[in-house]
Amino acid sequence: DRLAGQRARLAQSDERCRQLEHEAEQARAAIATQSGTQTELVNRLAGQDAAIQQRQAELARVAAQRNEHLAAIEALERHANEQREEINAHRRRLDAMRARYDLLARMQRDMVGYYEGVRSVLAAAGAGGRLRGVLGSVSQLLRVPAHLDTAIETALGAHLQDVVVRTWSDAEAAIAHLKATHSGRATFLPLDTLRPPRTLVAPAIEGVLGIACDLVECDAALRPVAALLLGTTVVVEDLPTARRVHAALHGGFQIVTLAGDLVRSGGSVSGGSVSRDRAGGGFLAREREWQELPSVIETQEAAERALQYRLEESLAALAAEKSAAEELARRAAAIESKCAALERERAVLVRQAERAEETAGWHRSLVERAQAEEERVRQMTTQLAAEIAQIEAEQATARAEADRLAEQVAGLSAEALLTELNQAQSALAAVEGRASSQQAILAGHSEALAEIERRLTARRQRAAQLEAERTALAAQLAEQRERTASLTDRIAALRDQIAPAEAELAHLENEQAEEEESERRQRERLHRLETDHSRSVLEVNRQQDQINLLQRQIEDDLGLVELDLTEAPVGQPPLPLHPLISQLPAVHELPDDLEHDIRRLRIQLSQLGSVNPNAPQEYEEVRSRHAFLVNQITDLEQAAAQLRQIITELDQLMESSFLTTFHAVAREFKTYFKRLFNGGDADLVLTSPEDIAQTGIDVIARPPGKRARALSMLSGGERALTAASLIFALLRVSPTPFCTLDEVDAMLDEANVGRFRDALVDLSGQTQFIVITHNRRTVEAARTIYGISMGEDSVSRVISLQLDVVGRHGVTSSGSQ
Repeated sequence: DRLAGQRARLAQSDERCRQLEHEAEQARAAIATQSGTQTELVNRLAGQDAAIQQRQAELARVAAQRNEHLAAIEALERHANEQREEINAHRRRLDAMRARYDLLARMQRDMVGYYEGVRSVLAAAGAGGRLRGVLGSVSQLLRVPAHLDTAIETALGAHLQDVVVRTWSDAEAAIAHLKATHSGRATFLPLDTLRPPRTLVAPAIEGVLGIACDLVECDAALRPVAALLLGTTVVVEDLPTARRVHAALHGGFQIVTLAGDLVRSGGSVSGGSVSRDRAGGGFLAREREWQELPSVIETQEAAERALQYRLEESLAALAAEKSAAEELARRAAAIESKCAALERERAVLVRQAERAEETAGWHRSLVERAQAEEERVRQMTTQLAAEIAQIEAEQATARAEADRLAEQVAGLSAEALLTELNQAQSALAAVEGRASSQQAILAGHSEALAEIERRLTARRQRAAQLEAERTALAAQLAEQRERTASLTDRIAALRDQIAPAEAELAHLENEQAEEEESERRQRERLHRLETDHSRSVLEVNRQQDQINLLQRQIEDDLGLVELDLTEAPVGQPPLPLHPLISQLPAVHELPDDLEHDIRRLRIQLSQLGSVNPNAPQEYEEVRSRHAFLVNQITDLEQAAAQLRQIITELDQLMESSFLTTFHAVAREFKTYFKRLFNGGDADLVLTSPEDIAQTGIDVIARPPGKRARALSMLSGGERALTAASLIFALLRVSPTPFCTLDEVDAMLDEANVGRFRDALVDLSGQTQFIVITHNRRTVEAARTIYGISMGEDSVSRVISLQLDVVGRHGVTSSGSQ
């Protein structure tokens, strides 16, 4: 039995060894799998790190490019501001030139500074051509360099206003005209009868500029005029040079310096400060400036257009740079988002790698434990096999001994047999003791084996739990990847949505300038409202003070008078109370609160004071006054309520009337805008439609071929036409008896002036227009023309012309101081 049990335990140990080998193989396979997973995770981590580095490098490049664009934007903005300042300076210079040209044109038209006779002849030659052959004044026909203006004007003197005519008969006709119109005198230079003297030869002296007639320019037909007036005039630099020339020349001549000093051949010297009024009124400089200014203005306008074009190019480049910077900012944000996503994925991979390393370590520990357990079981198996072999050897020895003893028994006596039996039994007891000891050792090994099996079962459960966790993490990773793909699609969709938003942003930036202008107007309006509010608060405080004063008066008239209650009333007359006296019962014991009642009654008695015999009459007066004041307060409250009602009704009526007029004016404004601009569109917009009483009005105009913009963004001519459209719309809706327009058409070209004039003519049936203008086409539409000019005596002259009766009555003139 013992041998069979030992053999059964040996078989169990062999089976346990095979089981442990199988578990070790499974653990090694799991370790190999985890190693592959770890390798894959390491490779993926390396890929994530490379991707993150790539994104960070790309982000650095994008940031550098964006910084470059931002620097370019700053430079372009400075350049654009400089260009705007330059354009404004050009515009100021151009406006000054235009104003100067308009002044010169009026002076030329009105012939300011000319003698009356010269003006009359030139006007008769130009208006209707009543005088023939008049070529103009000397100042109009000669072209003089700027540095010689003073010298030539001094040399010519009054001859600047000589009138050049073609023939002697033309001069006679002009003189007859002056006599007939009593218009003064004039000097004429007929080209067919001029006999200019021989022109001097300029002496070869330093400082001599030449003969005056050779230094001026004129038409070939007018050379005799220049030779007659300037052929004997020598132009020099200064008076010392003039003295040397005077000593070298003989005969009739005159010498003039650049400063306007004049030396005549007889030896007289004229000099000093030169007044342009006395030296011919600056005719030459004025004539040259009037002729040169149009080309200068045209050059300045071309320069302004070039500057405006360059400004538009700068603004376009600025917009492109801003767009590029915004695109780079969006790219940087997208890259940062991708980097964050990659960092999150990397963190997930790191956690998975750590879990895989933990799982592999656990499997390695399982293999090590299984190997150790297998070694211990093998050692136990070897020990059991040795013990079995020993038991079998002992059993063989025992059998041999038994056989030997049996043989001996056959030849021995009973006593000898008993002795031998006792010895055998002792040996058997020793063997059984060793077997019991071996069985105890085997039981201990069996318990250890059972404990190992329990621990192995727990490890298997833990492995299953970790496998479930790995499966769950794999599912989470797949879910994260799906979410990443969804977010990528969403980002693409958001970019598609951002594109129109960016276009809208550009539109909003264009509207920003309009909003800033509206904000400025609103600030001005807010300042006015705050001023009105301050005045209203002061008025309310004043009214409140008056109300408080009335309340104090009412309290003084109707309230109780407080007296000093510590003193008894003095001088109180006896009251007629005998009929009211009644017999009181006798009191044998004073109540406990008697002193308190006495003190209270004394206080009440002192409050009554002395008896006033006029109290009923005063009470009636006070009651009447109280009733009167109450009625006054009621009337005031009713009047205030009525006033508030009237104010409300007036506000409603004004809002209704305003809206009616506003819509009518807006319709007419559209009509006149399209008419004056020959197309386009315009509108009037309320700034606060929800608050009609406080609203403002914005003018939105869209000239033909342009986009809608505020009034401040239009050019000068466009603003003038838009303002004229609004004025005409107001006059159409609510005509006035007369309307004065001051140079409204100054900024308009010929086509726009024609449409402006037609609109004036249409509205003149219901409104009389007084138009101040210098435009010929506008003047042509007038029924009566008034011209203002200044004569030689500095007296204003008014010339009126009624075109419908000019043929019958002529021109009337009057002078006014």
